[in-house]
Amino acid sequence: MHTTKLVEDIYPLSPTQEGILLHSSYSDGSPFYVLQYCWRLEGIDPGSMRAAWQEVTRRHTILRTAFSWKQSTRPFQVVGREVAVRITEADWRALAAPQQVQQLNSFLQTDRDRGFDLSKAPLMRWVLFQISDREYYFVWTFHHILLDGWSASLVIGEVFEIYQAIRAERPRHLGDARPYGEYIRWLQQQDLAEAEKFWRRTLEGTPVATRIALQQGDGTKAASVNDYADYQITISAENTRALYDVVRRHHLTLSTVVQAAWAATLFRQSRSLDVMFGIAVSGRPVKLAGVESMAGVFVNVLPARIKAARDTSLIPWLKQLHFARAESGEYECTPLLRSWNGAACHVRERCLRVYLLLIVFP
Repeated sequence: MHTTKLVEDIYPLSPTQEGILLHSSYSDGSPFYVLQYCWRLEGIDPGSMRAAWQEVTRRHTILRTAFSWKQSTRPFQVVGREVAVRITEADWRALAAPQQVQQLNSFLQTDRDRGFDLSKAPLMRWVLFQISDREYYFVWTFHHILLDGWSASLVIGEVFEIYQAIRAERPRHLGDARPYGEYIRWLQQQDLAEAEKFWRRTLEGTPVATRIALQQGDGTKAASVNDYADYQITISAENTRALYDVVRRHHLTLSTVVQAAWAATLFRQSRSLDVMFGIAVSGRPVKLAGVESMAGVFVNVLPARIKAARDTSLIPWLKQLHFARAESGEYECTPLLRSWNGAACHVRERCLRVYLLLIVFP
């Protein structure tokens, strides 16, 4: 139960947060949405590090947020006025280096498996392992319902800026941080009628969700939507330069080329010339003042429907895709979740299953 004195604000979830909450509540403790950062640091002062995290937690409302959904028809997030940052410390100096690495890997897995009680803030944990007189492993674990990748990087940057300012006894050089609630209220004010028309037109006549047939042994097996894996694909410097040359000459983007390559893969693997998959967008509206300083979950996953063009050569086809992605960018804050009834949420027509590909360019 939340009392008025302890609560700073209450507001709904963003569409992506709703999806994460839904999946988390039905995943039976799956660590899929538990994220970790681990650094090897030298000469860290634990007290100053704790103070830096405490200051950043005061700056950003999302870091003081818990979630309530079990006793209401729609979930909402509750911002506490204050949460305490507690860094757990352990001394591993007596262990040999290989044992330290083994212990660290074991801890990271165990810590992920612990998960979080989303109804209690903070949804973050901090651990500092001392491995020599001056060296430490520092682990920050948090739930994805708080932060997307952009926001996590923002928080990390502020922590180390404040830490250095504390150690040097100098003023902070950070601007004001806008509260995440301003974004949520901006979302609530948007007229989604045009967005709905756009997506209905884009998805009209879409076939069933794209499935990939994978050859295994002597039979063919459809990939399960519950199977997850991480892959890192490195493209050579020579091929990267060639890609950049193509996108510059034809006024395209690398994102368009990657999506086209993934679509071509799906054409072959799904045996369909009309495919759909999810693409991640930043979701930060340029019309919202101060959005670049907000921490929270802005990222959205939207459907990308791509058809093979039999009578069109490669570059014109890529340009068609580029313009289509630019048009959909006008509606990148559209919620895919239409309703929450405490037991299920409905996803816009034929957008339930998405397949994501991440390619890292050197």
